[in-house]
Amino acid sequence: ERLEDFNLDKFRECYVGYFHSVVDFGEAMMKEIYSLPSYLEMYFDYKKYGEDLLECCDYIQIGNNYFVGY
Repeated sequence: ERLEDFNLDKFRECYVGYFHSVVDFGEAMMKEIYSLPSYLEMYFDYKKYGEDLLECCDYIQIGNNYFVGY
């Protein structure tokens, strides 16, 4: 795409954030979407959840930046 075609509003809408790892991404998404009691957190696989979001959902990763529906 050309720079003239870049849609900054669409970019902002789709930008999820910067995360140091897929584990951090999975943890942030889990906590944003669900309310998991703290005593159960040690049993939850944030890495697998983050990988699943990237594999089967509308999330993409570019470096350490994550987007949805872009």
